[in-house]
Order: sequence, then C-alpha cells, then structure tokens
Amino acid sequence: MNTTSNHLSTKNTISTGKNKSSRGSASYYFLLIYLFFVLLRFHEYVPALEGVPIMPALLIMSVIAWLSNKRSFTTPSQHKLMPWLLLSMTLSTAIEINGTYAGEVFAKFYPVVILYYLIVDGMDNNQKFRGIFKVMVISAVIMALHGIQQSIEGVGWTGMDMIRGRIRYIGIFADPNDMGLFFLTVIPMLMYLMNRSNFIGRIIYLLALGIILYGVYLTESRGTTLGIAALGALFAARRFGIVMSAGIGVVALIVIMGLNSRVAQIDPGEASAKGRVDAWEEGYYMTRDNPVFGVGVGGFVIHHYRTAHNTWVLAMAELGIPGYFIWNSLMLLSLLMVARLALFDPGKDPPTDGSEDLSEDEEFIDDKKLSVTFLYCFTGLCLAAFFLSRSYNIFLYTMYALTVAHYINMQLKWDTFPEVSFAQHWGKILIFTLGSVIGFYFLAMLLYAMG
Repeated sequence: MNTTSNHLSTKNTISTGKNKSSRGSASYYFLLIYLFFVLLRFHEYVPALEGVPIMPALLIMSVIAWLSNKRSFTTPSQHKLMPWLLLSMTLSTAIEINGTYAGEVFAKFYPVVILYYLIVDGMDNNQKFRGIFKVMVISAVIMALHGIQQSIEGVGWTGMDMIRGRIRYIGIFADPNDMGLFFLTVIPMLMYLMNRSNFIGRIIYLLALGIILYGVYLTESRGTTLGIAALGALFAARRFGIVMSAGIGVVALIVIMGLNSRVAQIDPGEASAKGRVDAWEEGYYMTRDNPVFGVGVGGFVIHHYRTAHNTWVLAMAELGIPGYFIWNSLMLLSLLMVARLALFDPGKDPPTDGSEDLSEDEEFIDDKKLSVTFLYCFTGLCLAAFFLSRSYNIFLYTMYALTVAHYINMQLKWDTFPEVSFAQHWGKILIFTLGSVIGFYFLAMLLYAMG
C-alpha cells in the first residue's frame, strides 16, 4: 500500500471517529457550559444562583459524560505530569505550611486537572475548537464591557469596583493582570475566527476586537500590553521578516508606552519594577534554602512582602526543584508542541514516497491556521507571564490542554507529524530547570547594576 493510501486510511479512520464524536457531543456541551461558568462566574453574583452548587454539579456531569465517551489515542506526556504536579503542590504545602492549607490547595487545583483531561479528550475536531474559541471570545467581550462600565460608573453590574483606577472582573479575574492575560490570549483566537467568517461576521469580530483591546488598555497591565507588542512583532516577523519586525516592534513599544504610563515606567530603578527584581532575588534564596519542597504554594508571600511577579520564579520558590522540574516539563513540552505544530511543513516532511502534497489539502490548511493561532497565544502568554505570578492559573492549563488536544489530532490525521515526549527531552528540561534558578539570580544582579 502506498503512502497516499496509508494517509487516506488514516483520514477514513478519523472520519469514522466522527460518529463517536457525535455520540460524545453531550460531554462537549457540558464542557462549554462549565467553562462559561468558570470564566463569567454567574453563580457569584446572580441572586438566584446563590448557594447552588452549580460548579461541582456541572463538573460531575461533564466527567460522567466524558467517561462514557472516551476516545482512544496515544497518551501524551502531559497526561502523566498533571497528577504529579497536583501531588507536588499538595505535598510541598503540607510540609512547609500545614495540612489544612494543603487541603485547600488540592481542592482548588484538582478541578483544573480534571478540566485539562476534559478538554484534551473532547476537542477531537476543529469545529469543536472553534466552539470553545467562541465561548472565550464572548466571555472576554462581556468582561471588557463590564470593565468599561466600571471605568464610567466606578462599579460594574457584578458589584465589583475598580482597584487603583484599573478595571477587573470577579472570581479568578478579580486581579486586573489576570483579566488582561485572558484578553491577550483570546485575541489570536478571535483573529482565527474572524479570518474564517463572512463580511458580516468579520465586522462583528472586528467590533469585539476593539472592545477587548480597549479592555486591555483599561486594565493598565504592563505584562499584558507588552504581550500585545510581542504578538505584533511575531506577526510582523512571519509576514515581513526579522528586520522589518524589529522596526515595527520598536514603534509599537513607543506607542504603547505613550498610551500606558505604567508601561513607560518599566525600569529597574522605578519603585514597582525594583520590587519585582527584589522578589526575583528572594525567590532564588527561597529555592536555595528549600531545594526539595520549596516554601509551599502560597508560601512566597509568607517569606517576602510581595509576590514573585514572575511565573517561573514563583513555581521554583514554592515547589522546590523536583516540583519546578514537573512544572517546567508541562510548560516546555507544550511550547515544543506549539513550535512543532506551527512549523510542520508537508513540503519539508513529505510522506515516504513523496506521492502526496498536503499543502493543497483544505483540512491541513485549517489545521495549520489553528496551529499558528496557538503559537500566537503562547507567545503573548509567556511574555506576560514573565512579569506576572500565574504559575497555577487555570487559563494557563486550559491552553496546555487545547495545545495537547490539537497535537493529538494532528498525530492521528497526518502520518509524518513529529512526536513530542518527556522521554525525548527530560534531560534538556532538567538543564533548563537548574539553569533558570541560577539565571534569575544573575538577572536580578544585572538589573540591580543597571539601576
């Protein structure tokens, strides 16, 4: 059987699987509803839902539906790493803080682990990705409109007010930085949906983009606005090349600094920025003094007057080297998957006998666009996370899940898609883990010298 036949056989298998996917649509819709409530938190401000255990109920129904419709695929490394991360978080907290608080940490994070599995198993075709993207875009628009109301009236319809002149939502988005991070990651999803829409749809998505960007501005989140600049630079690099993108990036940064006074203040000598550098140095000392278990989840602010303001520093200080290694494995493997997805080229990786050209395949073209969307999402997310403490943020793990789901789909569809596994890269991840601990110390010393 030639390569074309092999590939067609694979696609037929996927097509046959669509019937099973249809039978599993209940779990998918439960997932969308659950995610909608996770993001918009209706149960926290709608009087009729007060006291109703709607989130546990939705999660249980989603899990039951998921267990009855599980699909078969080669288990990716992140599937095994997620429970180990939960164990590391719980154990380090129990040893370094206390058992009661460790139980709270477990209770807060195990739904994130379950949501990860629900997303990976449920996203078995691109149409479902578009559905979850729409939920996120709609949620982002609603949050931004809530923020616009806050900026005008001082308080939004949820009863939440602004904090130091910065808009915010409720629940997991009560911090303006968290809301800004969500906006930043949703923008590439919106662009993907807009590019697939008709004229009317594009107008609607363009209006939604304007609302979200204005929301980003109102959050006054420096990490988020720099993430927006990173997205612009990546787009320019892909479209115009490195040299042109550098110039566009500089212009974009100047514009952002002019619009946002907080961004313009990023330098080691500015009080807030100096506090971040102090926190990075303290994070190194916490890791050095507690290398095995760290200081426990939530322990950073016990040992220092402010949080780490860096996602990697917070993870290494609170989890210790073993836990940080697990945390880094999730991050780096997902980033590597994103890179492989975005760079996968059938022209460079043709089937064995070269008999098939996927570059003209409509399904592959859509897969490629989806892959590039995740590249943009992670580019902005990682840059913003460098200035924020979001090591256990639910949306970070949601992005891991979406990436892994797309990676699995690509492996099932296209014979030549490269594998990414922990076994292949654990040595490099370990070197990065140890090197980053020392690297943050020297970075802090360098910034002190510059200030």
